[in-house]
Amino acid sequence: MTKSLYLCYTSLCRFPPTNLENDTTVLVFDFGGGTLDIAIVNLKKQVGIDKLHPHQTIAKERITLGGEELTRLFFINSFCSNQKYGTKRICTEFGFQKDLTANQLWEKLSACEDGVRFIAAVERCKCELSRTQRYRFSFVARNIQLEEKTFYRDDFDNAIDSKLEEIDALIERCLQNGNISDPYDIDHVILAGGSSLIPAVQHLLIDRFGSMKVTAKIGKPDTFVKELKHNRIPESEVLTSIVRGLAMIGCKNETLIDDVVDSDYGIWDGVENHFIPIISKGMRVKDTTLIKSSQQGMMEEFECLEQNVHSVEALVYQRNLSGEQMLGRINIVNPGGKKYRIFMSVDKKKGMLTVSFYDVVKHRWIDEIPLNQRQYTLK
Repeated sequence: MTKSLYLCYTSLCRFPPTNLENDTTVLVFDFGGGTLDIAIVNLKKQVGIDKLHPHQTIAKERITLGGEELTRLFFINSFCSNQKYGTKRICTEFGFQKDLTANQLWEKLSACEDGVRFIAAVERCKCELSRTQRYRFSFVARNIQLEEKTFYRDDFDNAIDSKLEEIDALIERCLQNGNISDPYDIDHVILAGGSSLIPAVQHLLIDRFGSMKVTAKIGKPDTFVKELKHNRIPESEVLTSIVRGLAMIGCKNETLIDDVVDSDYGIWDGVENHFIPIISKGMRVKDTTLIKSSQQGMMEEFECLEQNVHSVEALVYQRNLSGEQMLGRINIVNPGGKKYRIFMSVDKKKGMLTVSFYDVVKHRWIDEIPLNQRQYTLK
């Protein structure tokens, strides 16, 4: 019979917080069309513009949020308000039933040709309000005529207020994870991605870090990032905000790019029904490297307490903001009464998580399990 692993484990000590006293500390704020990445990076004193010393990423956070979601909120909270057009008026013009909610109306618009054009006009309005204080909006199509109305920057800011609070909370969480209690310990704030140009977003950053810190603005696409993205980086690797930020301040050698782990990785205890982390989010990737000769690496020790089982399953799990997700199952044959060390290592260049097993009783690595059965693509 096969059972989920019954576990007794001993936690290993984790790495201590990074000392920031002599480093230049940079916060990279990468806010694009679909995601917001925040990273805090320690940089050594720079020698020249074309030479960048290796750095250390001390904290990184990500949420699914971008310009598309802000456009949707602008439509729902402003265009659909009675002070502007209202849902009934928009439904009437587009020939939809009049009792649709604002969210239902957005879905209907997204599914028809004129609706897609209308959403594009809302997007233009949003972008113009990043440059000006007001914008005169109107929309005309076949059998559709929405008269001109003036939208102000405050209309947009108020419409996305809940998301601004979410962004502020994400910044705070990233600071806490980086062991930074005072935002003024951040020396520079680097902005990347089109949504970072939204004035309300920049005001939020300036309020936290000061106007002199938020100085790196993007005016055109970064060719270095494009080169990395299209020619040098495999599809399995995520182009992180760290790469974007370092590219803007003069990093010409992507081999210097270090990273931190984006999620917790570990084993699921099927008996106690809880997640046991082996690699923790925020650790340096290079610190997860496994050295088999000395058994150095990130691991937990487990014991199979049942004597009469033919095999057990090690359930490999990932944990992030979306919750816990199983990556796969690995069978261990003839485990009765044995102790095992389960090691996990991350390779960001290959975009892989590798799981390795060591038999404590027989003092050997369990190499019978094929590599392709214990490697997982990072999600």
